[in-house]
Amino acid sequence: MSQVMNPVWGSVGDLFLYPDAHAEDDMRMSADLVAAAFSDRLGRAGRGFGEWLGSVTPSDREELFTRTFDINPTCSLELGWHLYGEDYKRGSFLVDMRRLMASLGIEETRELPDHVVHALRALEAAGMSRSEAIRSALIAAAGRLRERAALAAEVAALEADGAD
Repeated sequence: MSQVMNPVWGSVGDLFLYPDAHAEDDMRMSADLVAAAFSDRLGRAGRGFGEWLGSVTPSDREELFTRTFDINPTCSLELGWHLYGEDYKRGSFLVDMRRLMASLGIEETRELPDHVVHALRALEAAGMSRSEAIRSALIAAAGRLRERAALAAEVAALEADGAD
């Protein structure tokens, strides 16, 4: 099977990097690439994200990122956590992702190998024959993330009703 690569997935992943002071230009470029590559919701999200970047301070971006992804386990960016939780299978998944990253020449970062940034970079670098497992993991993790977010919203609503 021929290798078909999509250079946009790495840019989508870059939008989920911690927004430190040095990342703003890279994030803006990634948002522009995503906006140009897609005409659907993802493209609109890229455009909106690019506009939002210009409207907030770096410290506000960092605070929102931390509050959304680091403190809130419902929105964790580690795919293995959504797929396996604290089960030992997550360890195997981390090892598999590290091997996949090495085989594709993807540099490790301070993030764990199951971080969505690494998975999207792998999806970009892998040919269609290798990317099906990555795509499946991303879809499964996104489904669990939506379920957890919906449950968290229901709990918050019940707590708000109980406080009245």
